[in-house]
Amino acid sequence: MLTLGAGSCHWRHKAALHLSIPPDDQRLFTTAILAACDAIDGLVDGVIEDMARCKFDPATFVFPSSGPYGSIAPGQPLQCTGEKTATCLTPGQVNASKKMAEAPRTSRGERIVTPDGTTRTGYPFDGGFMQPQGIPTRDIGTATQQPGNIGLGSGQLSLFWFTTPDTNYNPLTVNYDTDIPLVAASSPAINKSTDIRAFTRRGGKLIFYHGLSDSGPPWTYTHRYFHDVAKARGGLEDASKFMKMYLIPNMGHCGGNAATDRFDMLAPLVNWVENRIAPDTVIASGTNFFDTVGTLTGLPKARSRPLCPYPQTLRYTGPEGGDIAAAENYSCREPKRRHGRGDRDDDD
Repeated sequence: MLTLGAGSCHWRHKAALHLSIPPDDQRLFTTAILAACDAIDGLVDGVIEDMARCKFDPATFVFPSSGPYGSIAPGQPLQCTGEKTATCLTPGQVNASKKMAEAPRTSRGERIVTPDGTTRTGYPFDGGFMQPQGIPTRDIGTATQQPGNIGLGSGQLSLFWFTTPDTNYNPLTVNYDTDIPLVAASSPAINKSTDIRAFTRRGGKLIFYHGLSDSGPPWTYTHRYFHDVAKARGGLEDASKFMKMYLIPNMGHCGGNAATDRFDMLAPLVNWVENRIAPDTVIASGTNFFDTVGTLTGLPKARSRPLCPYPQTLRYTGPEGGDIAAAENYSCREPKRRHGRGDRDDDD
């Protein structure tokens, strides 16, 4: 028995809403987070491979005055201190991006816990957060299309997820103080049980993969479930005997962005079940990478690199000036320190 987990893909056209963070400002945001964290993994290439070590707050970030990103807005804050310019975002725009990244809250600042016991999360910042197939597709919209989550998420709330469906409910006016109890405590569409012993006793294997800029279900829910199952089975080491997880930097919902979004998870899963060979790295490729990063130009738009089984993260280990498009120039590394339950992993 084998199972491959991934979010379903949907698309729906709606009437246009006002675009509060236009494409130029989205690109500025992407440049800022790359300037803050691109080099953490040892390579400036437009991809943040280790978001656990990325410390980025758009409200306090200041552009560097040197290095590949030093010419964008030297020494200037990302958040405008005066009038809006091409190299800063208004406080309102910054606040909106932070609210998308943070979990929703009540008017008293309390976290939202749904009747099934799930604590709601937001969309954590990633190198693909403001890329076209990142969060804008669902939570910001375009000049001709309203945010997709109005139809795909919020629009379905009162029809499929309320204990008593309400066709007159307006999801744009949801009140986090009063409306959460309306949500059903369980659904036949979702099984959150961490007791999957019956499945594993039959030889079942699980491979999860999730884009770190998925604009549909945030990757944090997959990460949490993975850890909950591991905890129920004695920890990550024991759980790795029947499940693996791959978190893919920059990737949006089912693919997209400057990411290695082309890969085969089925073949390693079949090999695991039929030949008892557990998967390790999975070679992936992408054709939409940035050819210019800051002052670096001529970078390859098509690249290949390994996807690392969690909690490992990718490092460039090839020669200085080597081919950054070649998968053999990268290695997956174990984190050196863990924090708490392992929800955050740091290297040196």
